[in-house]
Amino acid sequence: MLDTVSGSNLHLFRVRDEHFLYDVEENRIFSLSERAYDIARSMVSGNKRKRGFSLRNIIAEREIQKIIQDIEPLSEDEVEHRKKILEQEDYQLTGLWLGLAHSCNLGCRYCFANSPKYLKTNYLLMSQETAFKGIDFLLNQSPEAEEYDIIFFGGEPLLNLELLKKVIDYTTKSSKRFHYSITTNGTLLNRDVFEYLKENDVSMMISVDGSEEIHNRNRPYKNGRPSWQDIVENIKSIPNVGDYIMARVTITSTTPSLIEIFDTMRGLDFVDITFAEVCPNSGEMPVFPADMIPVWKEQYLDLAEYILKVEPDPYNRGLKCLSVNMQAMRQRKRSFYCCSTGISSLYLSPEGNFYPCMRLISETDEHVMGSLNDGIKKEKVRYFVQNHVFNKTCKDCWARYICGGGCYGDSYAYSGSIWQTIDTYCVMSRYKIEVSAYLLKKLKDRNALPETQGKINKYLKKLTGIFS
Repeated sequence: MLDTVSGSNLHLFRVRDEHFLYDVEENRIFSLSERAYDIARSMVSGNKRKRGFSLRNIIAEREIQKIIQDIEPLSEDEVEHRKKILEQEDYQLTGLWLGLAHSCNLGCRYCFANSPKYLKTNYLLMSQETAFKGIDFLLNQSPEAEEYDIIFFGGEPLLNLELLKKVIDYTTKSSKRFHYSITTNGTLLNRDVFEYLKENDVSMMISVDGSEEIHNRNRPYKNGRPSWQDIVENIKSIPNVGDYIMARVTITSTTPSLIEIFDTMRGLDFVDITFAEVCPNSGEMPVFPADMIPVWKEQYLDLAEYILKVEPDPYNRGLKCLSVNMQAMRQRKRSFYCCSTGISSLYLSPEGNFYPCMRLISETDEHVMGSLNDGIKKEKVRYFVQNHVFNKTCKDCWARYICGGGCYGDSYAYSGSIWQTIDTYCVMSRYKIEVSAYLLKKLKDRNALPETQGKINKYLKKLTGIFS
C-alpha cells in the first residue's frame, strides 16, 4: 500500500509499513513512525483536525514541525540563479558513442533503430578513418581532460569487431586514459570475443528479455528464427559471467512477473540486472499503456521485498534502477539533466555526423550537432544545456533531482519534442524512487548498508520511541 502528500519542496509517502518524509532540495530522506507521519500529513495539508492530547502527540508534533521548518522553499530568484549557473557552465566533451554498425542481425519488435534513417543508410558499418577521426576530434575538443569514455554501439557493434579492436589499439597509444563499454545483443559474444573485451577492460551489457518465450517473440533474428538459445549458449560459455556482464531486460508486459524475470536472469548467473519499460519508438510497440502501471507498481514492490530475502548485497547488486536511486539518496546527489546527451557526450554515426545520442537520429536531421568535417554547432549544444529540470515541468516535481528530467529520446519519440515529459514514465520513475527508499530503510534496519561518504546515518533516521 502506498499513499502520498507531495509538493515541489517535500514529499510524504508510505510504502507498506514504512512512512517517509523527503526533503527535495536537500535530498534528505526521513523515516517516520505512523503517528509522526499522520501528524506531518495534517500539517502539510493544512488539516487542523483535533488530535488527542498526549505527551507523545505533543513531542511528535514539535519534532515534525522542526523538520518541516528546516525545509526551505525554492524561490524564483534561486531558480534563476541555478539556471544561470547551469547554462553558463563550460562543459567538456569527454564521451563519444561510436556507431560501429548501423546494421543488426536481429529484428527486435520494439527497437528504436527500426527508424528508416537509422538502419537504411549507405554507411552500414563505420570505417576506420571515421572512427579514428572521431577519437582525434574528442581529444582536440577537450585536451585538458585526463579521462574519456568510448561507448561501442549499434545496431549490433560486434558486426564490426575488427574496427572495435583497432579503436582500442589506437586509443592506447594516447597518454590519456580511456574507459570502454559496449551494448550487444549477445549473439556474437562468444568466449573468444568475451576474453578480448575482458582483457581490455571493456564494460559489457547484454540486451536479453525475461523468458525464452518473450525473448524469442520480441528479439528474433531478421529471418524470424529464435535467438534465445544462441545467446544462452554464449552466456554459459563465459565463466563467472555475472562478474563482467550486466543484463538489460526490456519489460513489455505484466507477464511473466518481474520476480520471474529476475529469477531467470539470476539463473543465467547475471548479478547486475537492469529493467527498462518498453520505450516509445518506431518499432511495432508503442508507449506502454497506463493500465499496466498498477500491476507493475505492485510487482516492483514485491520484487524489492524478494531481493531483500534472496540477495546477499541488495544495495549494490540487486536491481540496478533501485540501487542507483538508493545511492543517489545516500550520497545526496542532485541531477539537473537526465544524462550527458548533447553536452559532454555525443554520438558519431558511420557517415561522420554527430548527434546528441543514437535515439535522436531522425528523418528530419533536426538534431544533427555537426560533423567531423564541420565541427560542432555551438547553438545545438546550448539547446541541450538549456534542457535542465528548471526549464521543464519537472521543476515542480518532487523527484526532479533523482530523475533528472527523463530520457530525451523517449520524449522525442513520443511527442516530437525533447522538452515534453511522458506521464506514464514519470509515474513509474517516481514510484521506483519510493520503493528504493523503502528498500534503503529495510537495509538500514538490518545494518546491511555499506559505508559511505554521504550523510545517510544523519538523515535517514528513525524517529522512534517518542512516536511509537
